[in-house]
Amino acid sequence: MKKIFRKIHLWLSVPFGIFITLICFSGAMLVFEKEITELCRHDLYFVKEVKEKPLSIDSLMLRVSATLPDSVTATGITVSPDAEHTWQVSLSKPRRASLYVNPYTGEVAGRNERLPFYDTMFHLHRWMLGSSQGFGKLLVGVSTLMLIIILITGILMWLTNRKKPLRKSLTISFTKGWPRFWHDLHVAGGIYATIFLLAISLTGLTWSFTWYRTGFYGIFGVEASAGGHGDHGDHGGSSRSANGGTGTAHGRNGRHGRPEHRRGNHDRVLAMNSNTNTENAKNHRDRHHHDGYDGRNSHPAKHEAVGALPNTQTESSTQTEQKHNGQVIEKSPEHPHDNEEGTERRARHGNGRRGRYHHDGDSVGGYTRHHRTDSLRPHIAAQETSIAENRHKDSTQPSDAGKTVSTRKRNDRGRQWNDARKEVSRRNRPVHAQARQAYTSSVSPDTVATVEQSQASPFAHWQEVYETLAKSYPDYRQITLSEGSASVVPAGRNSLRAGDRFDFDTESGKITGSTPYAEQDKSTHVRSAVYTVHVGSWGGLLTRIITFLAVLLGATLPITGYYLWLKRLLNKSKHKHKKQKA
Repeated sequence: MKKIFRKIHLWLSVPFGIFITLICFSGAMLVFEKEITELCRHDLYFVKEVKEKPLSIDSLMLRVSATLPDSVTATGITVSPDAEHTWQVSLSKPRRASLYVNPYTGEVAGRNERLPFYDTMFHLHRWMLGSSQGFGKLLVGVSTLMLIIILITGILMWLTNRKKPLRKSLTISFTKGWPRFWHDLHVAGGIYATIFLLAISLTGLTWSFTWYRTGFYGIFGVEASAGGHGDHGDHGGSSRSANGGTGTAHGRNGRHGRPEHRRGNHDRVLAMNSNTNTENAKNHRDRHHHDGYDGRNSHPAKHEAVGALPNTQTESSTQTEQKHNGQVIEKSPEHPHDNEEGTERRARHGNGRRGRYHHDGDSVGGYTRHHRTDSLRPHIAAQETSIAENRHKDSTQPSDAGKTVSTRKRNDRGRQWNDARKEVSRRNRPVHAQARQAYTSSVSPDTVATVEQSQASPFAHWQEVYETLAKSYPDYRQITLSEGSASVVPAGRNSLRAGDRFDFDTESGKITGSTPYAEQDKSTHVRSAVYTVHVGSWGGLLTRIITFLAVLLGATLPITGYYLWLKRLLNKSKHKHKKQKA
């Protein structure tokens, strides 16, 4: 048996040893990626000046949304309790993209991306610098599988061939020369690192093979998802993430778990929410009252630039007559802004409502468009009346040369208005500075204000939810908010994936359900355990240090093994040469 174990150990180590070294070394480098990245990118993770109070979350999210292209939306935010830390805002695309934002100014500090060194280490650790579905992924998986067999045969060789006392066999000598040092480092160092390397290898294979992942989770009675369980992006298990795989997961798997179970902090959260919900709603309205809005669908920062909205509908509805070319035209209550030209056009073509502002609550980009017809019709009709009057005036007023104003100018003015209406009708997000500049030149401020008021912010009640959770968890590690759900990682938990989950009503900000981490489904616990064991964060900083040393030691085992193997071959060659001479 000794010879069989030795041959298996040797002939698996020779071809796969170099790959095992690369995998272990790159994994060791990733253990403290977050801490080293924060030192190198201090401006990205920390603010320059700490102010008295940060911006509200809805204001912050709207400012970030204003900097994004139309095809990208802000989907979540992760709040840190540290006043010096920036906040992380998640984006709809690309996958797991996020930005770091100054919570006091709303300024975007930069994108969440790896340093070039760590990006190389990650791709080396996962795919041998290849693609995620290429040969490199298979090579990493096979090498990890061979490492497990090599470690087991190494332990068996040590148990069956231990001639020295246990203490000496586990001692690394530094005073008996380099050959003895390399031998002791390979034997004793391998024994010390075996238990950690086995745990890391057994969990790491779940990222390499679907069949292994299915069987591994099946042992614990959990069904493995078809897409795996995400990339272990922060190898140290401590990076802050809004809704990516590296932070607290709050997907559908268990998000709506068992909301009837509420204990500890969850009782306080729900009680606090019911007591303060009315007060928060009143404060939310009061924040916008000075701008003349009801506070439900608007944001004060936006309406300051546009101005207060006059009651155009009331003013226009009191008008019953309009003079045109000396004639008095009666206005119907349904069309208070009609002139003679509009009446004739409606008689020929109907009421002229083309449904440009009907959206029927369809969902675009993850958010629901709201009905805008009733609120916009009076102001659009007023604009159309104004354009028609100006058009009539231009057509009859002679120019300096005795000619009428050119038709081209009238068409340009009408085209600007039509373009503005199309722009207003298609937008499903709060209007930002560039969009406002694009159409305010041809649309009155009153209409722009109406449009902005009618577009409800999807982040309107996030601040209320955050304040409720922060009061219940005064020592939280991070709070993550997304549309309709939130997650809190309390202090003392070593994994950022072990968060308590909450559901809230996006219309009122009321918390509607909660699921403590202890009561979440079994699959959530197993996936969190697999990740924390693999990255070594299951016991806090101490186990991360031990994991770093064990994996780094594992990277040296193939090197020392190659040294011992080549030395033995060389000794055999010398011995054979001496026999031939004799």
